[in-house]
Amino acid sequence: MEKYSPIDLGKYAEFDTSLLRGKHLVVLPSQGEKNTKILTGIEGEMLYEHRQAGEAMGNYPGIFISRVALPKTEAHYRNKLFGDHNPHWMIPGNKIKGGSLDQIVLANPGFLSSLAEEVAKKSAGESSMSLYGFNQTEEMEAIAQKLGVPYYGNSKFANWAGTKVGLSEFAGECGIYTPMTVPIYHPGQLKDAVLNLAQAGYEKVVVKVSHSTGGMGHLISSIADIVRGHPSQYLPNEFTPEEGGVVQGWVPDTTSVSIATFIDFDGSYKFTSAQAHLLEGQSALGAIGAEPIDKKYLDPILAVGHKLAKGYSKHQAWGPHTMGMLIVPPHISEKLGFPVGAPLCNDENTRPGASTISKAWILALREGQYGIGWVVSKLKVAPGTKIEHVIEVLQDNKLLITKTGPNAEGIFVFNGSVLDSGYEDSFYAVAISGKDDPYEAAHLIKKAQGVFKNDQ
Repeated sequence: MEKYSPIDLGKYAEFDTSLLRGKHLVVLPSQGEKNTKILTGIEGEMLYEHRQAGEAMGNYPGIFISRVALPKTEAHYRNKLFGDHNPHWMIPGNKIKGGSLDQIVLANPGFLSSLAEEVAKKSAGESSMSLYGFNQTEEMEAIAQKLGVPYYGNSKFANWAGTKVGLSEFAGECGIYTPMTVPIYHPGQLKDAVLNLAQAGYEKVVVKVSHSTGGMGHLISSIADIVRGHPSQYLPNEFTPEEGGVVQGWVPDTTSVSIATFIDFDGSYKFTSAQAHLLEGQSALGAIGAEPIDKKYLDPILAVGHKLAKGYSKHQAWGPHTMGMLIVPPHISEKLGFPVGAPLCNDENTRPGASTISKAWILALREGQYGIGWVVSKLKVAPGTKIEHVIEVLQDNKLLITKTGPNAEGIFVFNGSVLDSGYEDSFYAVAISGKDDPYEAAHLIKKAQGVFKNDQ
C-alpha cells in the first residue's frame, strides 16, 4: 500500500490558504437559494449556518449575521477561546416561514439600517468591507447594493453552474471532464437515459435533482434494477418535473477530493485549499469530514483548477468556489473512455464549500497556520444531547481545545448549536495536533468517537 503523504498547501505558490483572513467581511450565511428545498423552515437546519462564523474571523474581525444566537455555553466557550477575534454578531429578529436568511434581512429595513451603520463604522478604518455568504442569490446582491459594498458572488452564474445540468455545461466550456450526465425532466425519460449510460460502460447511476446537496436529493441504483423496475422507484423524493435533474454515471472505487478557489474582483485568483473527503460508505454522497490531501493528487487537481479559475473569471463569478472531484483508478478511466489520471468534476459549489468552512476554523485555531496536523469529522452522540454536555465531556477527557496558537491541540466543535435544536444526533468537529501530525489528529478523533460512544 502506498504511504499517505499529506502536504502543507501553505508552502505552494499556487495556494494562499490565509487569503480570506485578509478580507474584511460581512458574512451572511444564508442557505436559501433559487429552487432550494433545504429545510429553511426548521430551526435545526438554520443552525447549520452557524458553522460559517469562522470565515468572519481574521486580521479584521468582521460581522456575522445569524437568525439566532449561539447557545450560551457554546458562545461562552468561543468568547473565551477567540476573544477579540470573534466577529460582531447581528441578529435580525424577524422571521419568514420557510424563508432564507437573505430574504429575512431584506424584509427588515430597521435591521438593514443598523447593519449599514456598523459596516460604515468598521470600513472607516484601514480596510473596507465586502459582503460574503453561502449561496449566491439575487437577494444577496440587493443587500450589497443597499449597504454600498461589493459582493463576492454572482447569482446568475450560481443559478446555472450550481445546478447539476449547468455543471456539466460549464465543465464542457472549461475543457474538463465529468461523469457522463444526462438531463431528465420526466420519470419516463429515466430508462432511456440509463440505457445510454450502460452503452458507455456504466453499471450504476446516481439520479440527482438539480439542486441536490451531499445530504439530500440523490439516489444510487444499478442500471439493471432500473430497467426491470418502475421509474418512480428510482427517483429521489425531491424530484419534480419543473426543476428536473440528471442521471449521472456512478464511478466506483474513486477517491473524493476538492479544490477551493477564490476569484477577486479584478479577475485574479488563488487556490485557498484542497482536501480529501471522508465518506460514509458508497451510498452516501455527502462527506462526513476531511483530511489533508495526498501529494500524489496535487498536480492533477491543479491542472483542472486552473481551467476552472479561467472559467470563473470569464463569467465574473467573484468570490469562493469549491469543486468536488473524483480521482479514478486507471483501469476504470480506460473502461469509461476518460484520459488516465484526469479527475472527474462532479460537484460545483458556487459558494464556500465544507473545505473552505473547516479551513477557516483551522486557521482561527492555529492563528493563521494551516499545516497538515488536522482532521475534520462528524461525531455521533446520543439523541437529545446538548452542546453544553459535549463541551463538558471533551473538557473532562482533556480533549477540548482551550488555547489558540500554532501549537493548539485538541478538538473544537464548530456547529454544536445544531444539537440544541433537537433535530440532530451529530455535530462537526475539527481535531488539531500540536505537533502538526495528521496521524495524531486522527487519533484524537478516534478517541473522541470512543468517548461519545461510551457516553450513549
